[in-house]
Amino acid sequence: MLWPKYGLALDADSTTPGGNTYDFDLAFALQTGATPDIDGVEVEMSTDDGATWSPETVKTKSDGHYKVSVRNPAKGYMSLRVTAQDTNGSKIEQTLIRAYAVR
Repeated sequence: MLWPKYGLALDADSTTPGGNTYDFDLAFALQTGATPDIDGVEVEMSTDDGATWSPETVKTKSDGHYKVSVRNPAKGYMSLRVTAQDTNGSKIEQTLIRAYAVR
């Protein structure tokens, strides 16, 4: 089973500044704690609580982490949907409605 690990740099109120490009780290782990061999990652964001989704930029890093870049609106909430699979056939789709706020 794949477990996503989000490196969201948020303040104590789970917010980040709005109206800018926001980068965060995304990684995955197996139940054993080992790093899986991921062969596909997709990230989508929504500003309307999941009514519509837009694909976001995901860049691979050499250490098994991914850099995700999103464009935050001026204010509101960002929902996040991550889909990933590894070379052993494990797959996860996780949706976080209102994952963080932008102010």
